[in-house]
Amino acid sequence: MVERPQNRPLCGKPSDPVCCISVNKIFDSARDKDCLEDIRVHFCDCYQDAIDHANAVRCKNVEVIDTNISLESVPFNRGFYQVNIRFYFCVTLECCMCSGKSVEVTGLAAYDKKIILYGSEKNVAVFTSDPRHNSFCPTQKDLECSTEPTLPTVSVEVAQPVALDVKLMDRCRPFGSCCLTADSIPETVCCRFEGNFTDDIGSKRVYIT
Repeated sequence: MVERPQNRPLCGKPSDPVCCISVNKIFDSARDKDCLEDIRVHFCDCYQDAIDHANAVRCKNVEVIDTNISLESVPFNRGFYQVNIRFYFCVTLECCMCSGKSVEVTGLAAYDKKIILYGSEKNVAVFTSDPRHNSFCPTQKDLECSTEPTLPTVSVEVAQPVALDVKLMDRCRPFGSCCLTADSIPETVCCRFEGNFTDDIGSKRVYIT
């Protein structure tokens, strides 16, 4: 039980009532500056034709549009968790065509990052009271098995990425790195692009650093 004081002055100021707040405790943090080199850019079917007929490409903008964060407990290291983060980038390119005209296209790039952080050794089930069902006789909702997960919460802050280089390569040439397939792209990310992502079309590919 938490006793909440009634209008008790704070720091000797009668006009400032005391209030109770609930905050999350920070157990660990990390800050990295990474260079993502030669990451493949995926294009929808409506833009792949422009890539295939382009003589050169340049990057106009790149931004992080979404992340996918998951946690795994580290064996034999109690309280530590492996944080898996997948960043999704929206890449805007300008393609120089054979006719001398330029065409603007957008593509999707992804990057996976893993880091181990401490998230506390709490291994308990958490139950909380509900003011809407405050009675001695339990209701059907009170009898449900609904406990709060005890996994820590991860918050990711990312700065605006800077594009350093873009390469236009033939598809038959092994190059760069890729952690993404068309089937693994979430629907929330696909809806931000026009057309459909496919893996087996086009004669050229684009890689960004």
